[in-house]
Amino acid sequence: MNFPDKDGVSERERLEQIQEQMGGEILEELIPPPFPEPLTGYWESFLELHSARGSGESGPDPLSFSEIKAWVELTGKALSTRELTCIRTLDRLYLKEYSAFRSEQLR
Repeated sequence: MNFPDKDGVSERERLEQIQEQMGGEILEELIPPPFPEPLTGYWESFLELHSARGSGESGPDPLSFSEIKAWVELTGKALSTRELTCIRTLDRLYLKEYSAFRSEQLR
């Protein structure tokens, strides 16, 4: 919703323009679903790792096991197998969305 299309305008910006034209009435499409409380720790860990992610010509690099291990050692945070799986799943989803966004930009 936040990625600009080929015209440089995101879906969010379009909806906010409509909202403004309607006198500020909040559009249901702009209200995100509540974030699942049990996933907050996974999300925060992913965001920490994501903020230090490398990138190349083709875009962001996947989070590697060595990067995750270094993060664990530096932060002192222990990750269970379940937490590691969740963070890697979030990473794959991010990369998939980024790839779709780039493909759309290149059209």
